[in-house]
Amino acid sequence: MFIAKMKCSWLQHPFLKNSFYVSARKDIEKLLDHGVYEVYIDTTKGLDVEDSQTEAEVKDSLEANLGLIAAENRLKPEKVPIHEEYGVALQIRDEALRTVAGVMQQIKLGNPLKLEQTQAIIHRMIDSVARNRNALLTLCRLRQKHEYTYMHCIGVATLMICFCETLDFSRDEIHAAGLAGLFHDIGKSIIPDAILDKAGPLDDEELSLLRVHPVTGKRLLQESGLEHPLILMVAQQHHERFDGSGYPDGLKGDDISTIGQISAIVDVYDALTSTRAYKDALEPTAAIREIYEISRYYFNPRITEHFIKFIGIYPVGTLLRMANGLLGFVTDFSDGKLLEPVLRVVYDTRRNCFVSPYDVNLSKHANKKPGNEIIGSEDPEKWHIDRSLFLEEFRPLGDLR
Repeated sequence: MFIAKMKCSWLQHPFLKNSFYVSARKDIEKLLDHGVYEVYIDTTKGLDVEDSQTEAEVKDSLEANLGLIAAENRLKPEKVPIHEEYGVALQIRDEALRTVAGVMQQIKLGNPLKLEQTQAIIHRMIDSVARNRNALLTLCRLRQKHEYTYMHCIGVATLMICFCETLDFSRDEIHAAGLAGLFHDIGKSIIPDAILDKAGPLDDEELSLLRVHPVTGKRLLQESGLEHPLILMVAQQHHERFDGSGYPDGLKGDDISTIGQISAIVDVYDALTSTRAYKDALEPTAAIREIYEISRYYFNPRITEHFIKFIGIYPVGTLLRMANGLLGFVTDFSDGKLLEPVLRVVYDTRRNCFVSPYDVNLSKHANKKPGNEIIGSEDPEKWHIDRSLFLEEFRPLGDLR
């Protein structure tokens, strides 16, 4: 058979390619040994399995389940509109980027880790999220490929703050979770950039070096005097998997701390939605679908459901297609309903052209008409749409239609 795609956590499998022929039992055993339990096969290149679902059938089933999960949640109203928080959040993101880059450069030079600046920036991030979480969350997705290492830390920190806030963590715990997210990959600071930015697959030696970064990260934090158990557990456990197939310790189930289980999901989501040297970014809807699909093996299913309810299947900044062929970015959830967002319409696929942007609130009764149904998400690059241009400062565009 020809394996077209493996369902596994990134860096999980030992194969040089993600698609290849399987002709021997030893290859299947090798997949199973590395926690790969499900694969998609290309029946045009190899044998079929008659009673298996097609990829389209799996996708439809997953999206139906995700829709039911998202429909259970109703967002709390934000304290301020997103356009009022955007400028402040932009300053915070840029300051965080400078801070993380500076910290990692100092470690590369062999200097001790200094925490004063990072403590302050986490407090500012928490305050921004308390006013309107979507401003900072959306800004963390607007990143350049060369910024991945630093922006991944900021993205994970922001997601940890937001997610832990919805789980009713205390302010001190949320602060620790934010710091943990900021420093979860600190162990990578001593790994050569040639490995971190390698466009092709890593060889066994490179993979082994990369897989010790959780242990290195925990040691660096302890040497800096940072002993908060929550922060150290995230550094050590964010690559552990619920089925025991993770690293560095192969912990299984609830042997992984709750905060370690949370960080594992957050880390993968941010990685999936980021462009890296060897992989294009997934749109949030596709990333959520992938996380949900592998959650029964790699993540705590209960925490996964909480995460889906928190992030939604159409996060702010997602480009959606309506049945009438119009494309629009999610800019808000005025009625708190995750499946009925406010869309900023920017493109008409029927005429293959941009339109003068306007907002449509799908939660309003007047807009619940044939043609306005959401039929799925789209990749902005496919339509040559610059996401940042249409989300700039989230300025309201007059009355909602």
